[in-house]
Amino acid sequence: MRLRDLARLSALAAFALPVAVFAQGTPAVDYTVVCVIGDRFTVADRNTDVRREGHQGYTFPLGSASVDATALAVVKDVLAERLPGANISLAVVREPAVFEAEEEVLGLTRETQPLIDALQPVLSRIKSRRIVLVSKTREPVDVHFDNRYAQRPGVIEGLGFYLDPGRRVQDTKTFEIVQGYVGVFANFRVSLVDQATGRLIDEERIAAVEAVRDAAKDPWNSMTPEQKVAAIKDLVTTQVRKVLPGLIERSR
Repeated sequence: MRLRDLARLSALAAFALPVAVFAQGTPAVDYTVVCVIGDRFTVADRNTDVRREGHQGYTFPLGSASVDATALAVVKDVLAERLPGANISLAVVREPAVFEAEEEVLGLTRETQPLIDALQPVLSRIKSRRIVLVSKTREPVDVHFDNRYAQRPGVIEGLGFYLDPGRRVQDTKTFEIVQGYVGVFANFRVSLVDQATGRLIDEERIAAVEAVRDAAKDPWNSMTPEQKVAAIKDLVTTQVRKVLPGLIERSR
């Protein structure tokens, strides 16, 4: 794993994406989508456990709102598909204090309401009937190999890559056995918040790790930096599309 490759991976998130900022004026907006998962990514391994000092993995900042913008866009698309005519706004949040508050709450509790309370200085500025908040969670490592899951030691947070160079992996098509893999992971929740009361209405939690392996390359180089960024975005998009329709239906 080369540091210059990781720096390049961070820079790839700097693609310009047009996203609306905080809604202004009267609260005519039905839903405002807020996402706070895309400030950084983590490279984790079997020794990573975000609950233990010195074992948090290697964390690298993402230089723009590119990943958050992907999540915002897919949430908006699903809301528009399921609730035709709904007025939907997207809010870009990049203040460091917001991510610091998120990290502090994650270190204290798995509950979502404390995070909503901590973010009220920002969320209260949004003029909307409801807020869809996409935020990080911490989850055990459950790596998906075809139809099987392999639980690994430790707990990982947010978005990133789980690197296991020692695991023997068999290709189900060629039956070739290779050494090691890299897993793309996304741990986050999609929460529906009543803006008038600031209370959580309902939510869905996502904990996904998808293993990737190219037998001709070492595990970390199984994907190019461009492919790594795309893989994170694809995983977030897939998981939001999987859980958000049910959340909408339950909260009509």
